[in-house]
Amino acid sequence: MKFWTRWRAKRALLHKYEFEAALTEWNAELSLDRGREKRKLIAKLNAEADVKPRPNIRIWLARRKYEADREKNEAKKIVADRRAQAKGLEGDIENHESTAKLLQRQAAGNRETAERLRKL
Repeated sequence: MKFWTRWRAKRALLHKYEFEAALTEWNAELSLDRGREKRKLIAKLNAEADVKPRPNIRIWLARRKYEADREKNEAKKIVADRRAQAKGLEGDIENHESTAKLLQRQAAGNRETAERLRKL
């Protein structure tokens, strides 16, 4: 009976460590996936910021100069806003990647513990 109990306890502990390792690896993948999504968003924001507005010639002729200047300043603000958003997302990406690395180390530790337990 003692042998059976020890064997069952060992199996339960192995399952626990393997289960935690699998969950941690999935969380790491999710964190990396979020980082990839934010990289795409950065590329989109930078692309939008790089597009220079092409005013219609008729609009330029019809409006006064100060209106054209106002639109130009608004466009500059939008470009600056897009670039600031992209820069802010870069920090988020670094956080996701460092979280993924930490989770991967934890998963490796759980797998190592499970391997040591198997050898007992």
